[in-house]
Amino acid sequence: MRKKYAIAGASSRALNMFIQPMVANPEFGEIVALFSRHPESAKKIVERSGGADFPVYSDFEAMVKETNPDVVIVTTVDSLHDVYIIKAMELGCDVITEKPLTINAEKTNAIIEAKNRTGRNLVITFNFRFIPYNQKIKELINMGEIGEPLFVNLEYFNDYVHGSSYFRRWHGQIDKSGSLLITKGTHYYDLVSWWLDQKPISVNAMASMQVFGPKRAKRGERCLTCKYKDSCEFYWDITKDEFSSDLYHKTEADTGYIRDKCVFHESIDIWDTMSLNVKYSKGAQIAMTLCVYSPYEGWKISITGTKGRLEAEEFRTGVHSKDPNQYIRVYHSDSTMDEYCVTKGEIKLTNDAGIANYTLIGHNGGDELLRRMLFIGDVEDKLNQMAGMKDAVDSVLVGAGAVQSIKEGREIKLKDLLKHEIID
Repeated sequence: MRKKYAIAGASSRALNMFIQPMVANPEFGEIVALFSRHPESAKKIVERSGGADFPVYSDFEAMVKETNPDVVIVTTVDSLHDVYIIKAMELGCDVITEKPLTINAEKTNAIIEAKNRTGRNLVITFNFRFIPYNQKIKELINMGEIGEPLFVNLEYFNDYVHGSSYFRRWHGQIDKSGSLLITKGTHYYDLVSWWLDQKPISVNAMASMQVFGPKRAKRGERCLTCKYKDSCEFYWDITKDEFSSDLYHKTEADTGYIRDKCVFHESIDIWDTMSLNVKYSKGAQIAMTLCVYSPYEGWKISITGTKGRLEAEEFRTGVHSKDPNQYIRVYHSDSTMDEYCVTKGEIKLTNDAGIANYTLIGHNGGDELLRRMLFIGDVEDKLNQMAGMKDAVDSVLVGAGAVQSIKEGREIKLKDLLKHEIID
């Protein structure tokens, strides 16, 4: 029997990650309703769903009581994740939520308390664990190719196009996103914890605003009406982007959300340049940097262990991104080196029917594999890719601890941020 799902949040991620794939693949489950505080945006999502005709609600509790879903999928603004996760569990539903779990320690503790009290199931969709390239890194570490991991150096960088987009959106305010240390960083904290099979225990961080934010005198409220648009290198015409124009610009009267806000707006209080050091439970350390104004986009990582060093990188834009393959190099203590090649968006899955080849899309293959494990369950979770509650909490606390460390200028012990023990 197919499970019934209700969606909380009329977002592009709700549409692309869940609604369209679920409508196209009925075996994933039945969507019974969509909740949004902004009905005009919700109607746009339904129109783009691929032929579905489910009701739209502006009252969350009424939606749950009238449609009786088994699971609520939360895809709202990050700062509201806790609100609908907790309400859904209290109304008797299991929950699937987009990463991050939430944006700070206070909200994290509230979610833990509600989960312990209600006993409901909560799944967090860390799709980066499912990307074939990242999966291969995990396999090599598990095989002992570098011995016991001791030190990780991770550099993450957005290009100007993608990086600037966070400062146009609600992500630019810490009270809505927790900063990029959570919005973006949570992906990578979780990846490192998963790769190393260790828990983060403390963090020390620093950050600054170098390019974006209220640093430029020549700025406006938004790109569309800005008198400096002919000279600004970050000018973006939202009317030329069909999806953004339809979903955001045309619904402004309903939502009040300005999607093309000036990237130098005075309300921006997140950082664009960040670095942090994290200690782990088995002694490993990580040095991580996040920069969102690079000429090209991607990440680079090195993991050094007792028997060798693994180096990997992903280029999402720029000249190197044109290579259909990605490479992992393992340097051994005897001065030899092995190189592994992973084709982008392609992976072999083993199930009861034997070996099946899938060509995957969405986060370079991660989204489709995650959906199959989440909704169908025909892929064995041999690498512990499906993240649990403790994993989600760890990833938020690293980011929240980093924000506190920046503000207070000291190392933050993550256990001090927790008020409740997580009951599995």
